[in-house]
Amino acid sequence: MSVTTARADWAALPPNLRGTLLLLVAYAIFTIEVSAARALGGVLPNEQIVLVRSAAQLMILIPFVLGTGQGFAFLRTRHLKLHLLRGAFSIAGLYLYFYSFGHMPIAEATAISFTKVLFLVPLAVLILGERAGRARWIAALIGFAGVLLVARPTTDGIGLAALAGMVAALTGAGLLLVTKLLTAHESPLTIMVFVALTTTSVALIPGLLAWETPEGEAFWWLVAIGLAG
Repeated sequence: MSVTTARADWAALPPNLRGTLLLLVAYAIFTIEVSAARALGGVLPNEQIVLVRSAAQLMILIPFVLGTGQGFAFLRTRHLKLHLLRGAFSIAGLYLYFYSFGHMPIAEATAISFTKVLFLVPLAVLILGERAGRARWIAALIGFAGVLLVARPTTDGIGLAALAGMVAALTGAGLLLVTKLLTAHESPLTIMVFVALTTTSVALIPGLLAWETPEGEAFWWLVAIGLAG
């Protein structure tokens, strides 16, 4: 089957079916990534994991950038501040996200990561000026109450891994909002390249300083994080 035929067959599928298939693939990739993060928690430095994740994303994007035939002109933008803000949200989220999944049971860390959707409600009101009805606020508050049950706060406070997961969810919500602003002006490839450049640049020195040679299963889990990211 040629690439052209495959694209035509894909385009012929009903939109809902395409969306469902893409969602299933996304969840499969997410499962691989969080499983790898859990396996590497306490085995390899978090800085090293973030560097591999960021650098792998950049390397995967390079062929697509070269395929545009535009060279460095591809990176010209009038929205550099938004790109840098998105990169800041992304790199902070990566450090916190991998720490959370590396030091908590996957089910609990996943539940906390879903608070990203809940944080979107207040952030969309503050940043985008969107209106949120009473029903949305009530749903968000109920969701946060559920997260507190998962995090199980005590008199000593919330565990560090759970707190990292919540802040990671907050940065993820900010990332989504900035992405929404950028998609009105930039191509998806440009947005992805800028964030890969930003995260790799920030993670490079800490990752190299903390680097430990992965051995055995750790090596393959690290490869999995790079590919899944």
